[in-house]
This record gives sequence, structure tokens and C-alpha cells, in this order.
Amino acid sequence: MKFSLVAVLAAAANTAFAFPGFDAAKQCFDFTHGEHKFVAPGPGDLRGVCPGLNSMANHGYIPHNGIATYQQLVNASTDLFGTDTDISHLLAAYGVSLSGSGDVDHMSIGGPPGDRAPITEELLRPVFGLSSTHNNFESDASPMRGDLYEKYLSPQKHHHQINLLTNHRNSNGIPDGKVNYSLPILAEMRAERMNQSIANNKDVFFSPFSGTIVQTAAHSFIFQLFANRTEKSPEGILDRKTLKTAYAMETPGHERLPDYWCKRGENLNIAQFNIDNLPTFKKYPDLLHKVVGGNEGAVNTFKSVNLAQLTNGTFPNFEFLLQDNNYACLGLFQAVYHAPLFLEKMYANITKANGLISEQVPLFAYLNCPKVAPFGDELFKQYPGWNRSFTWDEWKT
Repeated sequence: MKFSLVAVLAAAANTAFAFPGFDAAKQCFDFTHGEHKFVAPGPGDLRGVCPGLNSMANHGYIPHNGIATYQQLVNASTDLFGTDTDISHLLAAYGVSLSGSGDVDHMSIGGPPGDRAPITEELLRPVFGLSSTHNNFESDASPMRGDLYEKYLSPQKHHHQINLLTNHRNSNGIPDGKVNYSLPILAEMRAERMNQSIANNKDVFFSPFSGTIVQTAAHSFIFQLFANRTEKSPEGILDRKTLKTAYAMETPGHERLPDYWCKRGENLNIAQFNIDNLPTFKKYPDLLHKVVGGNEGAVNTFKSVNLAQLTNGTFPNFEFLLQDNNYACLGLFQAVYHAPLFLEKMYANITKANGLISEQVPLFAYLNCPKVAPFGDELFKQYPGWNRSFTWDEWKT
């Protein structure tokens, strides 16, 4: 189903699209033995809300204790999941910096690393880890996790969220080995989860980066990165067993890949990420208008941010996001422009942390993004969810 959607979009752009040939030697893994055999986390090992990072640790692509360096994160993402240079470096750099890394290199994929991670920077608050990055990295309306301010972090809620997808009406009743949680199914799930968050979380909020990049990736990466490729299905199949295993349905933190699994044949970059997700907004146009904005302190009070005002007219409306790479571009602009707002509350001197993010900008030159003058967060201050992002109240002891 992914092929038909992308083919239609490619034809509309008068370009050709074809999945790369299948190469088992380069794409396939045997996790039944060797250094990358699954090992469950033990006492003290850190695990967080990202199934990809948890899988990397459980399969030994990053240290098993859940504390990894910037370069380890980059290498693991590319080697295991087939993300391209731009995605691998962006996610690693943004994660390291925005998690408040003590040396702007080591990152906990979960909660506070304690004395297991070095501290060389002068910090203004403790190191809380990646799980504390709400609204600057981690996002509401996740397909598998509950919203932070709904107190949805219990194992029971985790189990409930996964059941919503594994028993989705478009897959319910289909045998485990024949169901395929393709991008169209995940798109429908995303629209449903967005409405659930708006109806239940009075402080739900989506910034440009968390809304266009992170929240989108949380849904589409399920298929783009976890689907099992074969010679007959080079575009990938994500069946129910693989989904439940990859998201550790029974035991959160024990995320793993199937014993025999093949990653995507062509590395995923931001441009392809953008192409794969545009059909979602053609089918669910209301969702497009909700990727930047939030509730105003009560449920069902969602208000979209005025993009024209935010970007000084460069992005005149939400429909403009459907052109070229503009959808991804908006999120990337905020990643650069707004990172200092968070970093200034973490570091006495933000030069190193902010520099790690800024160094990634040349990787995205090929996207030919519109030129946008730096913009602030004045339009976000009306949203309680945005303001709460700077307190870290949920992580203080």
C-alpha cells in the first residue's frame, strides 16, 4: 500500500519512483546469536519511550546501560534502521543537546543517568535524560505512549495504547502473519490519536518541530523503520507479531527486533520522510491544521498557530506545507531557532550544545527550504503546554 501512495505522489510531481532492489547480504540480520542477540535490560539499565533507541540498546548497537555518545547514536541509527546522514545526525544532535547532556556528548535514552555519564559543562539543572524532553523533542499524541500530562506512563496504559493499533479496525480479524500496518493505517491512527489528546489533555501542545518532525516520525517510523523487507516485498511488511515485539507490548523496555529481520534497502532521508507523509494530510486535511498549536488550558479548546504571523509571511498558511519539502522545513527551522530557549535553562553557556545542533544545518541544504528569518516563541506563550515545557516539574524530585 505504501507503493501505491508514493507512486501517485511521484506521478503528480512528474518524477519516477521505484523501490531499490533487495540485497539480503546488506539488509538482513540474524539476531539469534552473536554480539547483537537480544539481551533484556537489567537493574539500573536505562530505557525510555523511544522503541528504536530501546532496541538499539537491547541489541547492543549502543551501550546496554542506555547511555550513548553522539557518534554511537548516529552509527546505530544508520547501521540498524537505515536512516540517512541527515536524519541520523539531526536526531542524535538534538537529543544529546535537548536532554541536557552533561558533556554535550553522552545521552541517556531514558531518565537521569546519575554519575554514570560525565559532566564537563556548568549546568543550571540536573541531567534528566531524553525522557524529559517534552515538547522540544518528545511529543503528545504518540501512537504507543500516553500524553505526559495525562499521567499515561503506566504499563497498563502502554498496553492499552498498543492494543488500539494492533486491533485497529482496518486490521482486526486479519491473521498475524497477513496483516500489514502500512502507512495508510498509521495515518488513520494518527488522526485518531490527535483527536484523543485534544479531548483528554488540557495542556496538549505541538511546536513546529515536535508536531511536524517528531510526532510525524513517531507514527510513520513504525512502518518506515520496523517493517520487515523481503525479496517479494522490498517496500516492507509490518505484521502484528513484529509490531508487538518491536514495541514490547508485554514488557515495556524489552523492545527487540525479530530473530530474522531485514531493514530498508535505501536509507531514509528527510526528503523521503516528507514524501511518505504528505498523503496523510491529503486524506486528513484537518490534521494538517493541528501540527502546530494546542489546547488553551481546557480540553477541546485547540487553536492552531498562525503560520503567516509566526514566519513573517514566508509560510502563508498550512496548505503551503504540502509544497516541496516545506512540511519538514518548518520543523527544521524551529529546531535551530528555538533550541536556545531550552538550552538557556539547562546550561550556563549554551555555545557547545547549540553548536552541535547548528552544525547539522548544512546537511539539509539539498531540501531548498524557503528563507525564513529567525522567529521567536511569542505566539506559543498563550498555550499552557508550551510554558510547562520549561519547568520540568514532572522530572524534579
